[in-house]
Amino acid sequence: MKDFTVHKKNTKPNKNQKIINYGIWLMSTSRNALIVIACSGIAYYYVSQGEESPFLLTGSVKSGLPEFKVPPTETVLNNKTVTFVEMVGDLGSSIVLVPIIAVLGNVAIAKAFASGATIDATQELFTLSMCNIIGSFFSSMPITGSFSRSAVNHASGVQTPLGGIVTGVMVLLALSFLTPSFAYIPKASLGAVIVSAVIFMIEYEVVKPMWKSSKKDLLCTCATFVACLLVGVEYGILLGVGINIVFLLYPSARPTIYVEKMKTTNGVEYVTITPGNSLYFPAVDFIKTSVAKAGVSSKHLAVVIDCRFILGADFTAAKGIAALINEFYLRQQPLYFSNTRPEVVSVFEGVMQQDFKYFSTKEELEKYIEDNPLELDETENLISYTEGYLGTPSSCHRRNVELKEVNCDSDCANRII
Repeated sequence: MKDFTVHKKNTKPNKNQKIINYGIWLMSTSRNALIVIACSGIAYYYVSQGEESPFLLTGSVKSGLPEFKVPPTETVLNNKTVTFVEMVGDLGSSIVLVPIIAVLGNVAIAKAFASGATIDATQELFTLSMCNIIGSFFSSMPITGSFSRSAVNHASGVQTPLGGIVTGVMVLLALSFLTPSFAYIPKASLGAVIVSAVIFMIEYEVVKPMWKSSKKDLLCTCATFVACLLVGVEYGILLGVGINIVFLLYPSARPTIYVEKMKTTNGVEYVTITPGNSLYFPAVDFIKTSVAKAGVSSKHLAVVIDCRFILGADFTAAKGIAALINEFYLRQQPLYFSNTRPEVVSVFEGVMQQDFKYFSTKEELEKYIEDNPLELDETENLISYTEGYLGTPSSCHRRNVELKEVNCDSDCANRII
């Protein structure tokens, strides 16, 4: 409504039109305050006539500002002195959860109203820290961002941080002079202002493209939405972050493995295995098992692990690779590494030095494979020949033998006896 004008487009408004346009803009931007004032006037009329208000009112609010003092280390509750240690014990895990939820909520609000701008989470954390430190000297509540207040500001046309200064000044003036009038504000009018400001933030149109592109993101969105309705915005955001962390960690524990049979320029075959993620302890067993299976299925070929996507590794991963190299050594099957980054090489060499063979280029790798062909011992050659002649053992067991009756003459019978 604030963009509505009484004059035609591409024409210059006259003086009367400017006044009307300004009046429309002022009413649209101050509509929240006008609703609260109007509802408070109705409630005041009922109370002044000696009748009971049909609305649930806010009630009396203590006027004035809290005094400036050093945050107390103890307090009195029910005629009992509560020390700082007892306060910490009563809060329990909330000491950690409240700051985390405050930061997550503040960053989420900033991203929701950023309109594509870059958000500096460090700056948000620093600002919240300073506000809470200063606020503790005035006995304030924990300070954080609010979806409802931010939505009301956004709906009222606030676009710069100056709006926060104006709001702060208005709050100070209201606490000093207007607290008697707050008692007549209906809670329903405050709720209506918040709902009308927040309802336009629900982007229901993103559900369909999200279902087509990434169903797991839609699952996280729905879980966060339901949790926000049932248990609150803070815990809903925390649940959504937790689900996203699980989705982010799963590829690290179960990376994609690409197995491909390659040939050198001279026709020597070898197997290339390419992990699709970095090599850290959650993925060690999975990668180790995948490489071992690929090696067993091609035990007469050299196996090469392509490390182009491995950006880092840890000690546990290096120990797993060392065990894998030892397994290949006992099977007399070579295991090489290619496209290995220097930082990954340093981690691997800290655990294994002699058996770890890596190559920087594909040409070096293929030349080494050609110069060092895989030699099979006599037993393996015999097994290979037998399997090639008779087929695999399983196929031998599946062969059917047909028995036929043969008539033998007496001479043949004598020979058999």
